[in-house]
Amino acid sequence: MDGDAKEIIPYRTEHGLTENWITRVAPDPDGNLWLGTGQSGLMRLSRQGFVQYTEADGLRPGWDAAFFETRSGRLLLAESSDSPNLFQLEGRVFRKILNSTDYSTGHPTTAPYYRLAEDSSGHLWVGRGRSIYRFPPGVETDQLRGIRAVRFEHAENFWQRRLYHARNGEMWFLMSWHHGVDGTGRKLLVQDGQGGQPHSIPAIEASLARIATNRQGGIEVECIQQDTGGAIWLGILGDRIVPPGRTTVLRYADGMVREFSSRDGLPRGGVNGMYLDRRGRLWLATHAGLVRAEDTNSERPRFTTFTFRHGLSSDEVYCITEDSEGFLYVGTAKGVDRLDPTTGAFRNFTTSDGLPHGRVSSALRDRRGDLWFASGTAVSRFQPRQLRPLRAPAIYVGAPTQALTMRYDHSSYEAEFSSPSFGAAPIRFQYKLTGIDSDWRAPVMEGSVRYAGMAPGSYELQARAVNAEGTVSAQPVFVRFTVTPPFWRSWWFAMFAIALIAAAGYWLHRTRLERILAVERVRRRVAADLHDDIGSTLSQVSMLSELAKRELKGAHPAATDLIDRMANASREAVSAMGDIVWSIHPRNDRLPDLVQRMRRFGSDVLSARGIEFDLSAPDTELAIGPEARRDLLLIFKESIHNAARHSGARHVRAAVAADAREVRLTVDDDGVGLGCDAGRNGHGLKTMRARSEKLGGRCEVGAAPGGGTRVDVTVPARARAA
Repeated sequence: MDGDAKEIIPYRTEHGLTENWITRVAPDPDGNLWLGTGQSGLMRLSRQGFVQYTEADGLRPGWDAAFFETRSGRLLLAESSDSPNLFQLEGRVFRKILNSTDYSTGHPTTAPYYRLAEDSSGHLWVGRGRSIYRFPPGVETDQLRGIRAVRFEHAENFWQRRLYHARNGEMWFLMSWHHGVDGTGRKLLVQDGQGGQPHSIPAIEASLARIATNRQGGIEVECIQQDTGGAIWLGILGDRIVPPGRTTVLRYADGMVREFSSRDGLPRGGVNGMYLDRRGRLWLATHAGLVRAEDTNSERPRFTTFTFRHGLSSDEVYCITEDSEGFLYVGTAKGVDRLDPTTGAFRNFTTSDGLPHGRVSSALRDRRGDLWFASGTAVSRFQPRQLRPLRAPAIYVGAPTQALTMRYDHSSYEAEFSSPSFGAAPIRFQYKLTGIDSDWRAPVMEGSVRYAGMAPGSYELQARAVNAEGTVSAQPVFVRFTVTPPFWRSWWFAMFAIALIAAAGYWLHRTRLERILAVERVRRRVAADLHDDIGSTLSQVSMLSELAKRELKGAHPAATDLIDRMANASREAVSAMGDIVWSIHPRNDRLPDLVQRMRRFGSDVLSARGIEFDLSAPDTELAIGPEARRDLLLIFKESIHNAARHSGARHVRAAVAADAREVRLTVDDDGVGLGCDAGRNGHGLKTMRARSEKLGGRCEVGAAPGGGTRVDVTVPARARAA
């Protein structure tokens, strides 16, 4: 049964069967019929495929062909060859209605094609080589031979390229005659719908002449199309790769010509055809892809190009047509592609679907809704209404799906996938590996995927099949595997390393603590020895000196003086020894201990001279190193002695400030002040500066606010002697 015709049609070897002996017939889920033969194996008959018309249907192989449908519904096929013919479809066969000698200019080898158009008055125009004929209205196309036609004399001596009927009734004749490298003789004529005098369009011809001069040779206007706004678009035939900026499309509107090139968004390829779809969008078939032109009436139309990367079977596009549902069918160098303009998805048809070999150069939709495609070897008819949506493809993996484990030094993984399909449409595959791929990869034809050098961790490989309509598998397949880390990245090694570091830290802490305790014991012992042994000895010397002085009873004044000096030295040594013992004893390592000793010393020295003394300090238990504590006390003592002996002050104020990093001592008096030279050269002041610098601090002596002298000392809290 053939579609809507409801007639039984026999299929034999001349229609493509390998033999006529059919032993079995079985359908598959995709709507195909599988035929078992007696001696030639298995065949697939696609009910959704293309029906070919070849020599058995009245045609003969030619170089090219073009379709034309008259208003009365006659389908014509103009053949292009050394001896062209014009055919008309009658039933299931094509009958020749004009041959190579009909309406010839006398040079059949130089007139390889017929061109046809029908105007609004019903006149049929037939172009042949250098001549164009107009037939009267109402003439049946199968009666063209023998009818006297009117010769269009304005086209004499020009090769006709295209005949086009515009919506306003005008007839456009695109012709060319290559004469020299500058393209002299090019002609474009327009005849209005009332049959008036044909005329050329100077603006278009000037643009074409300029383009031809820049190209250093002739050019051909290959196609013409009127958009919804009434503008006429002309496509220039060119090479597959056009230099940047070269004009390939012209738009003529309101008496002005606008040229478009790759700088406007067009691809770098010559234009083979144009088509205006039912939504008013203009489509261009180029050597560099399929182009959609939008906002065609604006100053800068938007051009969008679809190429092989978007799903086209080939970037070489030759013709475009549309079915009743709004899907576009694009003839390419490798077959026919169907484009869904809404989603941008392509479905490819090839020789496996019944298309003949070779590029598809012409396409047309007839009034029944059938689509016709022509190539260099045959003609194909396609009925879109019989096309079934492709089923969601199933996918299978040729590898174990249970969890796999791999060593870190063997972390390459390869899996193969398959998707059985009874149809001829190609199946592609998409992959996604968690941890590496953030989204599905672009569909590819390869049914295998390989990952190498993966880091240790757990992975999940997902794969799905994608059919020609972009439908993906209902359920992807999963392969899970784990790459084990090296032993130094395992959890047990990490725990062992943590335990080892903790043990080493504990040992270092114990060692440091033992050292501190040992130093504390030494300091206690030294302080005790100094106090008990040397201190007591010096005290005994002082007492013996006093006894010796009493025994002399003034008899020897010189000896008495020496004994006084020895007693004073002993007492000073005892005092200094007391400071040393105090500074090294561990129990005095806090700031309050230092402040208390300073306050007692300052009060003892200054009160004896009638000088008021005040000391302020923070309430903190900050620990201070023995070196800093001792030198700060000595600097303080020197400052107090200087104030008591030389300042003539009535008040002395001292302040201690401290934080975790440093201790600051300030001593101010309201006396006569200290000269700059004395500040630099005094022995005591030099000693104070030397002690502070030894600890890594500083000592500054200068004038106090309001008069007098200020001593400002800053040392690190935990300083050690240099």
